[in-house]
Amino acid sequence: MPKNAKDIKDEKAKLVIGVDFDDVLFNFNDSLHAYHNAKYGTSVERKDIASYDIEKVWGCTPEEAARKVFEFYFAPDHDRTSIVAGAIEGVHKLKKDHELHIISSRGDNIKDLTLRWIDQNFPGYFKSVNLTNLYFGIADRAHSKAEVCKKLGVDVMIEDSLSQAEDVSSIGCKVILLDCPWNQGKLPDNVVRVYSWHEIVERIEKM
Repeated sequence: MPKNAKDIKDEKAKLVIGVDFDDVLFNFNDSLHAYHNAKYGTSVERKDIASYDIEKVWGCTPEEAARKVFEFYFAPDHDRTSIVAGAIEGVHKLKKDHELHIISSRGDNIKDLTLRWIDQNFPGYFKSVNLTNLYFGIADRAHSKAEVCKKLGVDVMIEDSLSQAEDVSSIGCKVILLDCPWNQGKLPDNVVRVYSWHEIVERIEKM
């Protein structure tokens, strides 16, 4: 039976969207640094987080940074971490017309606690959750977000990391970069900077 014009239009409008986890859905840096400030007596504010490499922010070794990040992961503070402003409303709108996948740099070593937070805050919103093991993950399981995007047929990726945005855009995938202190710099042609989830939804609705 032939499809009507509305069906064809709806099919063309549907996009496969990759959504990063930390600082796109999960308010990672604000929660992590509140924990670190309370436990270690620091006073890091969001505006001070000028690098994606957390050891540079704390002035410590990568090994020490990893230890402290894992302390946070397994502290009650992790489960209590808030949703990024506007994310719940934005994801709800996008899910109506598009296919959503979480693509995160987190590792399989914290898969259970990551899935628990997703199930509590975004139940049924995402078709899949993909952990690439790039951020303190399991080294021999690490793979790029570009690989995952290619495998899933992602049309547009929502990111907060400039280096990951560059990687994903290199395969021709469009990237929406949510503005943060740690992702300043020149953007590749396929990457656009936005300042809110409201703007993310507006950009995607125009594609």
